Amino acid sequence: MFSTISYIAPDGVETITFNDGNGYLINSGGLKGLSGSSDDIAVELPWGGQRFVNIKNNPMECTLSIIVEGNGAEEETQQRVKRLRSMFSRMASGSLTLDNGDGITYTLDIRQAGAIEVPEIETTLDDIIIVDIPIISDNGYWRTSTTAASMPDGNVTINDVPTQVRRFTFTNTSELPTSGKVVWHGDTEGAIVAIYDQDTGAVIGSTTLPPAGDTTLAMNLSPRSALMITDAAGAQQLEKWRAVKGTMFPVGVNPGERQVIVTNHPNARVFYDVKILDPWEW
Repeated sequence: MFSTISYIAPDGVETITFNDGNGYLINSGGLKGLSGSSDDIAVELPWGGQRFVNIKNNPMECTLSIIVEGNGAEEETQQRVKRLRSMFSRMASGSLTLDNGDGITYTLDIRQAGAIEVPEIETTLDDIIIVDIPIISDNGYWRTSTTAASMPDGNVTINDVPTQVRRFTFTNTSELPTSGKVVWHGDTEGAIVAIYDQDTGAVIGSTTLPPAGDTTLAMNLSPRSALMITDAAGAQQLEKWRAVKGTMFPVGVNPGERQVIVTNHPNARVFYDVKILDPWEW
């Protein structure tokens, strides 16, 4: 099974796929360090020893080593080096994507972590130039998006109103906490989304999805997001967000936990970013 690795610049448009004959190859060891590391979080027990609680993942750092070839033309090599360097930023993150050929694509947000050194050899007449780019992933994890399993669930009473709903279920099988995103489109008004307690089935929070009109909207269920709503391009929809802000406290999903979300919106779906420390599962 062969993996495919690509890089997407911070503009979200400019893309390089490595090792596919276009002049950019990953050097041997050029990705070393992009498997996540973590520290155990534990509490000390009064009778000795400790109890494991969770893990804290660390940033990933790497020198991304790229072989740039000009196919026999030195000027082509120079232009490709110039293009490669221009696609990295100290402030804005681009992303590496890894496709292991198993139908799952992993993404790692990265930015340039320091100066790109001048190659050690004279480059004017070289057809092959090695460019070493220091990079860092501040998040420290790869991610892949998954759609929560959905099924009809009959009538559920939400805010004292019997409502025909669909139930979305997600179990976090990774090592890191995550959160969901409700995505919907259409002019349906008054559609409700609710989060259920995984053990008791009680509603622990509910809110109303505003109409999306001719675009697709997404509501972030991360506890840090305050239910921020964005459109298909990622732009914040502040007026719609103000209408739902504070209506419920969004809840994340810890490793091993299950989250159940129900909604009566006919076009709603729920997505989760599964966060992976090591995607190299060959």
